[in-house]
Order: sequence, then C-alpha cells, then structure tokens
Amino acid sequence: VDDHLRSRGLEPVLDSTKDLGTNREEEICEWLDRHPEVTCWIALDDMDLVCRKTPAAARMVGHFVRTDQRRGLQADGSELAAALLAAQHLEFLILRAARRLAAAAADEGAGAALGMASLQLDPGDGGGERGLTDCE
Repeated sequence: VDDHLRSRGLEPVLDSTKDLGTNREEEICEWLDRHPEVTCWIALDDMDLVCRKTPAAARMVGHFVRTDQRRGLQADGSELAAALLAAQHLEFLILRAARRLAAAAADEGAGAALGMASLQLDPGDGGGERGLTDCE
C-alpha cells in the first residue's frame, strides 16, 4: 500500500487499527482512544459499522460512510464524507469557543457579561485567530 501511495506522490500510511479479532467499529474506537488528538474523523468501510447495538457502533454515527464492496468510494460517498467532516469541524469550533467563553467568564467572576467580541475563531485558513463576525 505504501509503495502505491508513494508512486502517486502521497504520504505512506502512518498507523492502522489493531486486529482485535472483533468488529471493525471496535477496532476503530480502540485506535481513536489511543489518539485523543484526533477530533474530526471519518470511517470509510464496505461493512455496516452502525448496525450493532454497541457503544462502538453508536460512536460511528455521524462519522461513517459506507462504500460499495465492488466499486469502492463513489462521488456521493465522498460528498457525504466531506459534509460530515465539515460538520464535525464546526462542532469542534463551537465547543472550543464555548469552553473559552466559560473560562473567560470564570476569570471575570460570577455574573460578568462578555460580548461576542471576546470570542476568537481560527478558521483554519492560515491567518490565525480572529474575532467572530456578526453572522458567526
């Protein structure tokens, strides 16, 4: 796989899930638990990773795109994967802003009023953090 990736100018595989002899969603969750720095992720698989009534299957909801066993990832699946990642990133930004707001409120003392100008956003465009606009 690594040779194939390199031949196309892509980075080699950095890590993989462990074969736990269980369901794939369990293996994916085990990998995620070992990598808490991963906040936005998608699992692409031709097996249904959300059909079981397990905590691991529940964790796949909103992170899973099922591929066709014979054709692989198709355009509609790639669009869904991109949309799921975008939604996860937006949720991450909102939660981070909420944590910062709570921390700032705690620093200001109980009952302190903070305006939206005190919230900062890093849109990931390389420009660093900036204040929120009215529509954000």
